Amino acid sequence: LGNAHAQAHACTLRPAALRGVGLHMCMLAAADKLALGGTFSARWRPDLGVAAADAALSAADADLPKHCSFAVVGAGWSGAYAAWRLAVDTSSVNASSVCVFEANGRVGGRIFSVHGLPSFADLAVDVGGYRFQTRQRLPADLVWSALKLPTQCYDWECAAKCEGTTCYVVKDAFGNNAGYATAIETMLGQVEAAGGPGRQVHLAARLTSIEAAPAAGRAASRLIFAGGRSVTASKVLLNLPSNAIEYLSRDSTLLGSSSAAVRRLLGAVTTIPMVKVYAWYDDAWWSTKLGLMEGAFTAATDGAPLEGRYHDGPQRCVVGRDTAGDPVYSGKKIAYGNCSGALEVYYGIARPYYAKLMPSPLQPLTVATRGTSSLAAAQLIGDVHAALMA
Repeated sequence: LGNAHAQAHACTLRPAALRGVGLHMCMLAAADKLALGGTFSARWRPDLGVAAADAALSAADADLPKHCSFAVVGAGWSGAYAAWRLAVDTSSVNASSVCVFEANGRVGGRIFSVHGLPSFADLAVDVGGYRFQTRQRLPADLVWSALKLPTQCYDWECAAKCEGTTCYVVKDAFGNNAGYATAIETMLGQVEAAGGPGRQVHLAARLTSIEAAPAAGRAASRLIFAGGRSVTASKVLLNLPSNAIEYLSRDSTLLGSSSAAVRRLLGAVTTIPMVKVYAWYDDAWWSTKLGLMEGAFTAATDGAPLEGRYHDGPQRCVVGRDTAGDPVYSGKKIAYGNCSGALEVYYGIARPYYAKLMPSPLQPLTVATRGTSSLAAAQLIGDVHAALMA
């Protein structure tokens, strides 16, 4: 914390360097794309006010399969890996009979990578989980060995200050985080490709109940989704958070004879609401003016509380122009360079100041832009900027 306070204080000591800096956008939250996974990449849809994948735009009206040999409900890390492992990596289950159902218009669960945000252009931001370490064998081996995704250190110049070791992110063409969901999107894209004609991944399919389906097999289940659509499955993997299980119909087999045991397990789950806030600047002043490429900062203010990191947030650094006059980018962040980008200004427990702007647990993303947002959002932008400049 001593180093964090010293770096934050450096901003206070040199306010003249920040003259004229303007904040254009704040993003609150609870890249290069492989062709196989691109259809599942979540993009900000300003007309809808949500982040959704292309595959979700017509999913609510799409027909579901009648039967699946292996059904996964919940397209987070575990669900995507289970489907990929069975259908692609081992081919132990025919990919055409593997189904993945996801309630949201995107995949990833608590891994929530967003593209297409205002001002961000092709840069991605992770609203949820976003990095991994070598000792975390499953994501590390998947990213490096099985999926062969490009990565780079999370810390500036691999400073190994990430929980005492080196953390890694999936890399984009600008040397930024391409989105941790890239691995999940890629696995599900490969499941789709292996399944042939038809669809294996079904978005906007919210499970409401589970029933026994003896006509489809001795241990088969009937999955009932919002709107009355249903699917039978020989085997089912529920990759769901505790609240999604609690929302199931009381008549669901999962909550029937075993309800006492299920409730004990659900009661053992502790949830802690967290918030991330990123602020976009056309001039990434912390690096271009102050050369702050690494370290944390914190400040308790009357307005927006700060608890951020200088090295967290994507940037684009221009190093020249091509023959057509278009910018040439460096492929990495540059201290005192010509860079635009986003700064992580808060990552911590959901403080009331920020939490009040979150729309709902099911839509944990708020985007505030100058001149086009609500009065509360405009106040947020002003408060964040004032706190950073103090």
